[in-house]
Amino acid sequence: MTKQEPLAVRLYFDPAMFELARMVSYGGIREADLKEKAQTLVKTYASIRMNQVLLELTVTDEKTRVVSLKPHVRKVCWQLLGPPPGHELYQSYWQQRGGPPAHHQPPAEPPKQKVEVRRSQPAPIPSPATAGITTDGYAADARRRTKRQLLCMLRDARKKLSHHGKRSVAGKEAKKVALAAEAELRRRGMAVPPEGGPFPIRGHAAASQATCAAWGCGLGGLIAMPAFNWAAMSGDCQRQSR
Repeated sequence: MTKQEPLAVRLYFDPAMFELARMVSYGGIREADLKEKAQTLVKTYASIRMNQVLLELTVTDEKTRVVSLKPHVRKVCWQLLGPPPGHELYQSYWQQRGGPPAHHQPPAEPPKQKVEVRRSQPAPIPSPATAGITTDGYAADARRRTKRQLLCMLRDARKKLSHHGKRSVAGKEAKKVALAAEAELRRRGMAVPPEGGPFPIRGHAAASQATCAAWGCGLGGLIAMPAFNWAAMSGDCQRQSR
């Protein structure tokens, strides 16, 4: 078994060792920078050999990821790197040579990356339970209805509004229904029955000729009925719309 030469000898005769020691120097080097700079050494001396040299000469700080020469390695680098920082001859030695090299000091802290904080959009505040259906919801419902169903929708809404009052929850909902029904009638080019007036709903014979004529209908056409004859109207819209 061949006896291995001391480190002080191998460091100056093994190119892989002294080139890596120069690269790391007294101040150390960040791990990411060393990997980039050592690519030429890896191509020249193979990755297996450079890994062996790296383990023998250096140590990596787990927190800062700075690669430094081991203490006993620094002591034998005098002829390679000059006296180390802190040595009594350090200042006088490097003053004669233009000052100590910058790489004798630890690497500067990397610039902190600005983390962009994305402000999330605030969640929409849910409507209270008393808010009921939106005006758009009632409008969509009105568009799906037939002419007869639309008139029934308006009639029933006005009845509820009159019964509950405008300030109550039910009254406010009835107001939205009535407005949606009236808007849909106008959109279809139909006349909106006046409040308190008759509703021209087909199939009811209890109506006067004057009211019928006012709505432009004959005996076989649209027959008007008093607006608040609710008992006679119960269930009518559902039966006749089938």
